[in-house]
This record gives sequence, C-alpha cells and structure tokens, in this order.
Amino acid sequence: MVTFFCPKCYAENGPEDKTCRLCGASLDDQSGDYVERLIQFSLHHPIPSVPPMAAEALGKIGDKRAVEPLIDILKTSRDPGLLEAAAEALGNLKDSRAVPALARLMKEATIPVRLKAVAALGKIDGIEAREMLKDIMASDPSRSVRNEAQKVLELANENKEEYSVREQETMPIEISEAHKRGITVTLTLVDRTLCEVEEWAKGRQVDSILFKEHNSLSFHQRERILSQIVRIRSVLEELRLILRLEPSVEEAESAIRSMCAGLWEHLVELKAKYLRRYGEVPPDLAECLDPRADELIQGILHILDALKPEQRD
Repeated sequence: MVTFFCPKCYAENGPEDKTCRLCGASLDDQSGDYVERLIQFSLHHPIPSVPPMAAEALGKIGDKRAVEPLIDILKTSRDPGLLEAAAEALGNLKDSRAVPALARLMKEATIPVRLKAVAALGKIDGIEAREMLKDIMASDPSRSVRNEAQKVLELANENKEEYSVREQETMPIEISEAHKRGITVTLTLVDRTLCEVEEWAKGRQVDSILFKEHNSLSFHQRERILSQIVRIRSVLEELRLILRLEPSVEEAESAIRSMCAGLWEHLVELKAKYLRRYGEVPPDLAECLDPRADELIQGILHILDALKPEQRD
C-alpha cells in the first residue's frame, strides 16, 4: 500500500485520504511558494530519496534562500547521498557563505562527498575557496581528492582567462536610440513574462472570490521551467550589458492607478441602463446590480484616494 506523508506534520496517510489523519491538513494542497515548500518539507522528508532530489532542485533553481538550509544539511546530516546533493547544490548557487561548511566537510566526509565539495568550491571560486582548494591539494589523505582539487584549480584559472576574453568580446555596442527603444520594449516583455511564469513554477495558486487558479505543475515540470528561466535571464543580462539597456521601473502607484482606471470603466457597464444592450433588464436585476455597482466603484475610488500623497501635520 502506498504511503503519503502530510506536508505539515509528516504523519503517514493512505492513498484514499484527502486530509491528514493526524492534523487535518489538506494532502492535495499545491499552494504556497515552491522554494519554501522544498526547503521546509521536501528537504527534510522522511522518505530517504526525497531530500537529495529537493537539494538538487534547489541548486538548479538558484534561489539564494536555499543557501543557509543547505549549509545546515552539511552540518547536521550523516546521509552521504544527501551530503553529495547539498554540496553540489551549493556549488551551483555559487555563494561564498558555503565555503566554511564545505571546508568542514573535507575533514570528516566520505571520498565521494569530498569530491562533490571540491567541485562546489571550484564553482564558488573566490580567494577563500581557492585557498581551501590549495590546502586540499596539499593535504587531503585521498589521492583522487587531491588530484580533483588540482584539476578544479587549473580549470578555475583557465576560466578566469576565458572570462577576461569574453569580457572584451562583450564590450558595449553603439546603437541608435530608436533601435534601443524597440529592443528594450521586446526584451522587457520577455522579462515580465518570465516573472509571471516563475511565480507559477514556484507554486503560485490564487484563491479569491471569482478568480481562482489551479496549479497542476509537477515537481519535474517546475524544476525544468525554473532552470530554463535562469538560462534565459543570463542571455537578457548579456544583452543589457552589450547594448547598454536601462531597465524600466514600474512604480506600484502607477500600476495600481492604471489597473483601477480600467476597472472603473468595466464596473460602470454593470448598471442596468448599460446592460440593456444585451436585452431588457428585469427590474429585480437592476435593483440588485445598480447599488452594488456603485459600491464597487466607490471602493475602487477609495483605493485611488489612498494613492494620494499623505498629508503631514
């Protein structure tokens, strides 16, 4: 029989259960931030195969919120598979905060784990990571680990030289203002779309009165989408530097004002005199709609009033 673990209390449940037998939480709940769910639930899941998968996913997503939880895994876990996955994920996140934990790992972990830690230090790079790799190359008891540290250091030096060449190749290109405006509009549309897709991939599922979302994306679909978003954004960043593009900034006040102005026009259409274009409006419908349409319009106007500069004494 298949066992399902509650995302809140980890209690065991059967495949027929819709809510947890112990705490009553929904077992079908897909709402909430995807990264937080990976950190809070999947990274500490009682099924041994799940935490390494969660660590791998967090490394691919690239969200910095995962750095400290993954470092905690290195400090507390004794599972070699999880330690390998966490070390690799921290390497992909390229955050220097992980260097001390990776260094500590070199003193007590198995050879496969230490090899992953060496690779992670190479990806993180920086002065501290390089010094650690030099120490490993000189003193680790395993020849394979020492050799790997040497290879990683040599590769880091090659990459540094290659980066210098690429930096020269990506020198800004002079383009006309007209071209710059046209390109910026298109790339901004791509970037805005990525932000929306990213929210879905991280688990967004709005549940309001007349607007609800159903997020049925699987774990692997979300992982693949978020991975591609990282790649696309790296291209956008290159174009921003090469073409000297300035990011557009949308103020919250401006966005709210624009949306509310559009809503006001639609709300007016709810009144009976405008609904007659669809046919005769029954008196009871007019009696129901007209005052509520006015109330909705007033609510929108109050939101617009809230955007006015605050008066200070």
